[in-house]
Amino acid sequence: MPAWTSKFELKPGTWVFVPTADSIKTGRELKLEIEQKWRAPEFFYHLRAGGHVKALQAHLGNSRFARLDIKNFFGSINKTRVTRCLKSIFPYPQAREMANISTVLHPVDRNSILPFGFVQSPIIASLCLHRSALGQYLQTLSRRKDLVISVYVDDIILSSDNEHDLTVALTEIKSRATRSNFIMNADK
Repeated sequence: MPAWTSKFELKPGTWVFVPTADSIKTGRELKLEIEQKWRAPEFFYHLRAGGHVKALQAHLGNSRFARLDIKNFFGSINKTRVTRCLKSIFPYPQAREMANISTVLHPVDRNSILPFGFVQSPIIASLCLHRSALGQYLQTLSRRKDLVISVYVDDIILSSDNEHDLTVALTEIKSRATRSNFIMNADK
């Protein structure tokens, strides 16, 4: 029995899955379990009080800005990646079960994906980002005094007063995104 009642294409290639009441309950439980075992980085503003407003305010002291967007963020995270990331904080059988509950088959290509619309999807996607080569580089950047970074779900904002440092960081972010199988949205 599916964990969703309906699905629709929000924009080409981006599907929203409407969870069942049972799936919402299970999603809340999974989210809470993950929150108890994993602490999101401070620069993941979508998981903090204040959200997008605080994410933007963090950059007010700088004069140079860059914004990147991960294309089809949830859809680029498959069941195998979810399992691998969850098993870093849970035993493998539990991680695999959580991944089975939290992923669906893409309506077109039939690959397993983390669905947009499930309660647990944002925190699982955040954990997967954090555990990726891209996420590890973002963590490194967050420790620098000359750069400010904020992440809000799939949006990454960098700022600095030094244009060269910002350009170097952007080049490396794009490289790490490719290594992590995240595609940066060229339209944004």
